Amino acid sequence: MAWDTSSSMDESQDTTGEREAEVYLPPEKYTVGWICALRCELKAARTMLDEEHVALRVQSEQDGNNYLLGRIGPHNVAITSLPQAGNNRGATAAKSMQTTFPNMKFCLMVGVGGGVPSKDPSWNDVRLGDIVVSEPTENSGGVIQYDMGKREIGGFVRRGTLNKPPGLLLAAMKTLHTTKNLSKGISDLVNDKLGDEEDPEEEWTYPKRAKDVLFNTDHYQTTKSTDLLVACGAALLLPATYLQVWREDYENRRSGFLWYLRYKPVRRTPRSTNTPRIHYGNIGSGNSVVKNAVERDELAKRDNVVCFEMEAAGIMDDFPCLVIRGISDYADSYKRWDWQPYAAAVAAAYGKKLLLTISPIGVQGMKAIGQIKHGVQRIDRRTKRLVRNQELQDEEKFLNWLAPIDHGSKHRDVLRQRQAETGQWVLESEKFQKWLCASKPETLLCPGMPGAGKTFIAATIIDHLQQRFRDDTNIAVVYIYCDFDRQNEQTADNLIATLVKQLARLRPGTLSRLYQDHQRNQTRPSWEEMLKTLHTVAATYTKIFLVVDAVDECQDYGTRKRFLQAIFDLQAQTRTNILGTSRHDTKIQQKFQNSAVLEIHARNQDIERYIDGNMHKLPDFVENNLGLCSKIKKEIIARVDGMFLLATLYLNLLIGQISENDLMEVSSMLPTGGKAYDETYDRCMERIERQIGKRRDLAKKLLAWVTCAERPLKESELEHALAVKIGQSSLDKGDIPQEMVEVCAGLVRIDHESREIRLVHFTTKEYFRRTQERWFPEAQYVIAMTCITYLGFDTFQSGICETEREMEARIRTNPFYYYAANYWDQHARHISQIQQDIALRFLTDSAKIEAYAQAMYATRNGRFIPWRDNRGKTGLHLVADCGLNNFAEILLQAGCELNTRDETEMTPLSIAATRGWTDIVRRLLMEKNVDVNAIDMNTRTPRTPLNIAAWQGHHSVVKKLLKHPAIEINFHQDSHGTALSIAAEKGHVETVNLLLKERNIDVNAREFYGQTALARAARAGKDEVVGLLLTAVDVDIDHVNCIGRTALMLASSEGNVAITKRLLEHGADWKKQCSFGKTALHVAAHGGHLEIVKLLATEKYRVILDIQDRDGRTALHLASWVSPWNRKRGKLGKDIVEILLANGADSRVKTFSGETAKDIAASRKKWGRHVQWNPARWKRLPNRYIEGRNGHGYVATEEPGDVWQNSQYDGNNSTYYDIYQQNTGRFRTRNEEALCRAFTRR
Repeated sequence: MAWDTSSSMDESQDTTGEREAEVYLPPEKYTVGWICALRCELKAARTMLDEEHVALRVQSEQDGNNYLLGRIGPHNVAITSLPQAGNNRGATAAKSMQTTFPNMKFCLMVGVGGGVPSKDPSWNDVRLGDIVVSEPTENSGGVIQYDMGKREIGGFVRRGTLNKPPGLLLAAMKTLHTTKNLSKGISDLVNDKLGDEEDPEEEWTYPKRAKDVLFNTDHYQTTKSTDLLVACGAALLLPATYLQVWREDYENRRSGFLWYLRYKPVRRTPRSTNTPRIHYGNIGSGNSVVKNAVERDELAKRDNVVCFEMEAAGIMDDFPCLVIRGISDYADSYKRWDWQPYAAAVAAAYGKKLLLTISPIGVQGMKAIGQIKHGVQRIDRRTKRLVRNQELQDEEKFLNWLAPIDHGSKHRDVLRQRQAETGQWVLESEKFQKWLCASKPETLLCPGMPGAGKTFIAATIIDHLQQRFRDDTNIAVVYIYCDFDRQNEQTADNLIATLVKQLARLRPGTLSRLYQDHQRNQTRPSWEEMLKTLHTVAATYTKIFLVVDAVDECQDYGTRKRFLQAIFDLQAQTRTNILGTSRHDTKIQQKFQNSAVLEIHARNQDIERYIDGNMHKLPDFVENNLGLCSKIKKEIIARVDGMFLLATLYLNLLIGQISENDLMEVSSMLPTGGKAYDETYDRCMERIERQIGKRRDLAKKLLAWVTCAERPLKESELEHALAVKIGQSSLDKGDIPQEMVEVCAGLVRIDHESREIRLVHFTTKEYFRRTQERWFPEAQYVIAMTCITYLGFDTFQSGICETEREMEARIRTNPFYYYAANYWDQHARHISQIQQDIALRFLTDSAKIEAYAQAMYATRNGRFIPWRDNRGKTGLHLVADCGLNNFAEILLQAGCELNTRDETEMTPLSIAATRGWTDIVRRLLMEKNVDVNAIDMNTRTPRTPLNIAAWQGHHSVVKKLLKHPAIEINFHQDSHGTALSIAAEKGHVETVNLLLKERNIDVNAREFYGQTALARAARAGKDEVVGLLLTAVDVDIDHVNCIGRTALMLASSEGNVAITKRLLEHGADWKKQCSFGKTALHVAAHGGHLEIVKLLATEKYRVILDIQDRDGRTALHLASWVSPWNRKRGKLGKDIVEILLANGADSRVKTFSGETAKDIAASRKKWGRHVQWNPARWKRLPNRYIEGRNGHGYVATEEPGDVWQNSQYDGNNSTYYDIYQQNTGRFRTRNEEALCRAFTRR
């Protein structure tokens, strides 16, 4: 096509400088695409047009984009803006664009991005307002999709590379690169085009108000606001004078209501000019915003990235494109919105300069995208692949976050071990078929003896169900394999989460909201939330089959009961069929009492199939002798008595025999009866004992580890554990055993997917626990010292890892490190002898201690958190936390510093008090220079060891601390209170009794809110503690807090009847009024506490019936208002009004605003019409209304008008019931009607 540049340019000539707005060109005339994502980017692009064209008259039906058309120099440009950021959106927009503009040759992605600041100012000193252009390197095309790849054991591995920009664009970019004063030209262009923009909220030229500040990656992002502090206080209705004290206290000290700031800006040399610098290199593109400085630096280091954005990767492979980004932030948590307009402007200015450099003849020579059909198909496939890939990533992220345990690997491993066609008798049985085909929910319990093959049967049933219903997405098959080795992980919460995870796999998006809510707050769903989610997801299926294997191996400490109750509740509300396998257990059978029962007993044909399938493991001369094979099968089948496991063990005993007579002799002596398992395991151990020295020692050592380990160990972990030589400073990989499972006479097996090495059966573990002293009596000592030796290796001398990548590399190189860090103390607790030099090598090295602490927290939290590395911890902190008294003795004798504080300001004594380790506390208190009153900052309120122990209820620790002569028994700061008030609030009777016996105890000490121990106990409902405190000498029963409330008022407000009675019996002042003028009767009536109102409305206390608060309200007024937020009070309002009126309350008393209790009762319909709080429809009332309306200090803006003053109520001609009906038409609830009737009767 010939390009008529003269006519094109002539059309734009205008002496007034205004654009021609009537130019229309057909879609075929546009050759350049321009894609942006934000509104400011679109505006900046629009100002760079030399000429703006009329919108298209014809557009492809497949194109959902909206276009701004125009000309820059000789090029006709189509600009579109994305509805939402992301690679998928970019790919969709590019695909749509080529359907409308058949001669489109290339595209520019122009907008803002997040820059990567360099620690080396001489290389890529990226600042806000700079420009980054994608430039290909040796290993990339200029744009890198940083989230496309696979997370492997060694870390994230990026897959594939994206295409380079076309040569024409690269040549133009290099030409611009050599242009003199390019930065000044861009700055002048921005000033010329956007300098006259008058927008008070957006600065299009170099910002004057916004600052360019870069923070270190290790800063803490917190908030400080005394205004928020005061607002919170106001919400609590605290007096102004009290708020002033609070504000001053907060300003003078770092402790208080909120956390303090700790910003760490980077000092950088100021630039001499404000013109943007232009950087060339890799641009990172992904579907998620990078707003974490640590993650930014890790990705930038990994992929050599200069800038981050979210659109380019979706089109780079299939659409000739160049990416231009103005830097508006540093891809960290501090987003600089003020910089976006200017950053968009300089990027658009660079884009215009680039187009002016490109010859139209060169553009004409490029192939149009519309002419390349396979390219269009490729981009379509890539778009779908990107979308699906992102959906799968998000879904897997949700599911793994919810339940990290994968029962699928256990299922596949069991199927791999199962002999084909075994267990068919179960599938063909009448009871199973009835369970399978029932129209209503059914339950089937399959009990059996240990080793009867219940797990194999469960796997067979699960596999059968999956095959049968694999094409029906409305039927779900879910399962759980309980395991004796995973007791700590098999909580009720985790088991329910596993069911939710499996059910949600076929329902994408079901858990996204749940994940987002908790991910934002770094929390996990509660039990109630998880149950609700389970029922919600389960309701999307027409039928659910749930199989639970080995119910008896689920810990019986509330977990099993809770879990079974949850799944039976699910069954009651959904069509769920439940099948469980278990040993014979009376408690479990009671839970399944209404269920059908199918006894699991290994059938002879199944055992025969198993033996036939494993006969190849016996010596070669057996396979060729059919008669001998037959004899062996008969002997084994006759002796196993329906226990599948025995067949496996018996076959293992026959392995290694060298003659037919040996085989027959051993087979004839195979044990039978009730002790068959123990006798078989004894023979297996005797066989191990007969092995040569090294193999025997390795087998016993491995069995000791597998038996005593706190969790199943992976093959790589055990290799390192067995290779450790106690006392060494490093691991010699030449000591790693090359054979492990083979030397153990069939007593251990390896899971082929998880690579965990386990004992073959639960009975095997039970046997070794009973006989541990016989076979490996020093197992705990060896394991403990192995862990300590490993933790003390020189390789950990470097201390903590600064990045997650470093941490992954450390664990990959030292696979046993996680186990040693998390469980060494569990093993050390069982030993009395310690090799001091080995222990000190680890416990006195601060770098190794910090590395250990980081690994421990990384495992517990399931993710790498660089700032939770526990800097400052010493070995004494460590053993105090673990409660290892013998190790503490070693450290103290070695001269370990006693009062060192870690990063949370806690000393070893504080930690021991927190954990309740009495022996550690006693030993530390024996040291002369121990700081017994050390204040920690582990919470928002400072505490001493005594306060901590009182809070936790560690009575024996409190007792030890009180014996120390320097103890400050009445210490308190802020809201935490003294040890006495803390223990009183928590209801620790023994601790309170112990403290009251101390001579110097101040029973009336006030905490931050002015409450004493008695007040806190009364409010918390601790009746027995209140009784103890009332017997104390000098206790002030009527002491008031910061808003004038006594213990009696607090007990009444919380509905604590027994405590209210006790306080009245001890002479509490029931006439006393708080700062708002309320008595105990007021707060009881306002809270809907019927029993307390009955108590205080009697003849003895009649004088307070008509006492008015500072707004003129009596208890009757407060009882008459039924709050839509307080259902309890709404239900009891009628009864409370009845009681107050029956005891003589005056219904004619008016508030200071002129309302009687009747007025309030009748007006509830108008004032309380709303059910949900909508601030847009509400207005703030003066303080005097705060407690009188709805508890929030707000009333509806729809005023009742003259409805009440025009009713002309005279008390004779009409009742309140009549007026209420006439003016409102109906009652909102039965409570309202009953309340009005109560007034009418009175």
